[in-house]
Amino acid sequence: MLKSILNVVTLAAITLLHGITFAAPIAELVPVSAPGRIPSLNTTELELLPRQSGEGIHLMNCNPIMGGADPTRKWTWVSAVFYCPNDADCSRLNYSPDYNDVCIMKTSYTEGDFHRWEGGEQSCRFPTGVTFKWGIIPNAQAFRDYSHVGSGSNGYRDFRGYKDNKGNGANMPGLTHSCKKIYYFI
Repeated sequence: MLKSILNVVTLAAITLLHGITFAAPIAELVPVSAPGRIPSLNTTELELLPRQSGEGIHLMNCNPIMGGADPTRKWTWVSAVFYCPNDADCSRLNYSPDYNDVCIMKTSYTEGDFHRWEGGEQSCRFPTGVTFKWGIIPNAQAFRDYSHVGSGSNGYRDFRGYKDNKGNGANMPGLTHSCKKIYYFI
């Protein structure tokens, strides 16, 4: 009975009772302790579930790969939306999605000049004709990594949006850019 009660406790209740704010509802947390034991509500006994297989959308900022930087070449910085049929692939450094699974939001010749992903409804149309629409709260970068900060839809299903950790992820097709994960939708 206590376990089922724990599964419906909201973030607000956990914050009030223990002074801790979790990035996910308790139902998305799993005990690290012995099986069958109900964990106490402290951060040493809880961890986030790993990402599972299934499709995901990633909003990425990509830096040019400038090995042996040619001073005559004009480098571009790219903001792109990646569709990953298997969400975990977008977190792999050696993964490069198909061209049809990448939608470019912005390119710039100015170093670090990326698209602003937050605030208002935005959308991007993939070469396949599918449009992904999303909304991310304006101050999302102030939240902890993996916090729920928005939502999106591809016209077929709805997605929940989360702040990512800005770690390196998949590369642009053709391995021309190394990309950092800014937000993801699953």
